[in-house]
Amino acid sequence: MSKEQVPAISQYKPLYDLAFLLGATLIIFYASLTISAAFSFISGWKLTPLSIVVATIIASIFYIAAGSKGLSIPTKHLFIGLAILVLVWLVALLAAGWMYDLSWDGRDYHQRAVYELAHGWNPVKVELQPLYTYYNQWLNHYPKAPWIVAAAIYQLSGNIESGKAMNLVLIVACFMITFYLIGSYHLNPVLVTAGSLVCALNPVSVYQSFTFYVDGQVASMYAIVLVLMLIAIRHPSRLVFLTIGAALVTGLNIKFTASMYLLILTGGLFIFYAFRWYCQSSILPPLEILAAGTLVGIFVAGYQPYVTNTLNYGNPYYPVYGSQVFTQVFPFSEQAPSNFEGKNRFEKLFLATFSRSQNIYGQDSGPIKFPLSVSIRELLQYGVADIRVGGFGPWFGAAVLLAMVIWLLLFFSNKMLGMIVSLVGGLIAFTALINPETWWARYAPQWWLIVVLVMCAGLISQLKYARLFSYILLLMLALNIAMVAGSNLSQNALITWRTKQTFSELARQGETVLIYDHPFELAHLKFDQWHLHYRVVDSLSDLPCPHPFMKGIYYSPIDCSP
Repeated sequence: MSKEQVPAISQYKPLYDLAFLLGATLIIFYASLTISAAFSFISGWKLTPLSIVVATIIASIFYIAAGSKGLSIPTKHLFIGLAILVLVWLVALLAAGWMYDLSWDGRDYHQRAVYELAHGWNPVKVELQPLYTYYNQWLNHYPKAPWIVAAAIYQLSGNIESGKAMNLVLIVACFMITFYLIGSYHLNPVLVTAGSLVCALNPVSVYQSFTFYVDGQVASMYAIVLVLMLIAIRHPSRLVFLTIGAALVTGLNIKFTASMYLLILTGGLFIFYAFRWYCQSSILPPLEILAAGTLVGIFVAGYQPYVTNTLNYGNPYYPVYGSQVFTQVFPFSEQAPSNFEGKNRFEKLFLATFSRSQNIYGQDSGPIKFPLSVSIRELLQYGVADIRVGGFGPWFGAAVLLAMVIWLLLFFSNKMLGMIVSLVGGLIAFTALINPETWWARYAPQWWLIVVLVMCAGLISQLKYARLFSYILLLMLALNIAMVAGSNLSQNALITWRTKQTFSELARQGETVLIYDHPFELAHLKFDQWHLHYRVVDSLSDLPCPHPFMKGIYYSPIDCSP
């Protein structure tokens, strides 16, 4: 480390400490809300706005105690941080509330779950009927943390769309935590900021940020836990381990796959410390906090579904495992491109990474493309929330190739750094490969992090060419994110604006319209919000002159005569 770098360390450390505190506080809030709701359900009560009040109080106590005692942050800076937290929530709530969720699953079973929880459903005491309706299979048995926080926000705001705010908040939390980690390596603050943004803005998180899909939260929480683990290895404080424990409480209850990924990831940290203790007889860090977070995540916050599924159906992951009906009704083979049939997970992953970005199934995904090619047609695919092929962006294949070059340079020039990258990257890859559908970006969003990991290792290395290629990789990933975000946000904002224009015009006319909204019956919330006079029909053919409203929703005047 050169002498001129020393002032930068003391100059920016308070900023990095505050960033960590902000990110940790957001995670503590989410975990506290999840636990508070779980206690309510187990006690036979329903979800109320009191859960948000309790979570806010706990997060506030944590913020003050950790900031003043744990990190010794000056009071003035704590007030600045508090203003930042308020601003983050305000922007997230306003943005999420304005932008409509236009996704299929988001408007179908995800919004149903949020609506039911907000209107008194206690999933511990009541199974929604009929049991084998497809959406009730998911509502009754799937993890519920994203639905719970969305329902609690919906109860306070009265706008179900505002429940998507947690997607944006988690992206911010991921950025803050990563900002602290990269900043600890004494890089230029611009590089620290850029690297943190690239880590936090996983394309899956980006194109699901304004939907009720939960894979974006999986991507954010996985990155948060991974980054916290890397921080814990360098600075094994109780504060860091407490934050990991809180992240596990929530992360285990976002999605079944997330629980598998995070349990393996956390197991890797346990093995690391056990090995180091065995070889060096070093003092063990507070691993009991990790164990407590895992147990609370499974048996308290996750009492429903993990415990109830096990007691009632014999498998904590029911109906994904243990239900023949479920696997027969929802075969994954029908969701993949036709040329994926008969191929193993590695072959499918290769095709999905290096083919043109497209959201197709039952059709051929086409030949491998030139890695740096991109077209308007390809970019338009990112208007959806579950793109199948090329789900990490049009340049991700090129980024993978460049990351491989950087990794080879690191491995043969700095054995220790290359070995660390290999071990951590291998652990990430292992968590992804346990999923047979690892080719689909939203089902294994952690693939993005391996490229980011290699990039960051190159930035902190002393090898000239590794740093140069890492700068190029950083720029490539940033442009890749910009293309995905620009396409997704512009398309969805335009459709939202046009839809609101239609709402406004129908409200101005004041006439009764006919609506066909199956399977998006909760569309009535928006009709009511706009004070429309409407009548729902059972079939699209019942509309005299149907007009597309939102995807899958149509309206018609009763009298179509000019």
